[in-house]
Amino acid sequence: MLREVGESLKKILSTDFNQVEFYEGQFERFDEEVVYPPTCYIEYVSGQVAENDDPLGKLNLVLHVLTSRLERDPGNMLDILEKIIELIHDKGITAASGEYLGHMLFAGFRNTIIHDGLSAFEVDILVDRG
Repeated sequence: MLREVGESLKKILSTDFNQVEFYEGQFERFDEEVVYPPTCYIEYVSGQVAENDDPLGKLNLVLHVLTSRLERDPGNMLDILEKIIELIHDKGITAASGEYLGHMLFAGFRNTIIHDGLSAFEVDILVDRG
């Protein structure tokens, strides 16, 4: 179920991002990364037991989003943030097999760091299987 949530989210986001990958420490070796903004890295942050005792009932994910800092760029942070909310907030998520995986909610965002010519921010996502 964990992998399917990420893969399904990756597919949803790939319509509006040039790159969508799982976060595997890319920022620790950022000088070795090739980035084509807008880029999104999906990271699993935590999980909680649901009220129905499903051990994977609630998942907290973070989208690490990199966008161009150029004014009026279609990949600018606010435009991308609004698009992410439109794509995922209050929406169901299903696996490629059609299995229902849960309900996604936008849980907030924060601006984090700035790389040369790029803005980086984090978007918190909650997936509730309940």
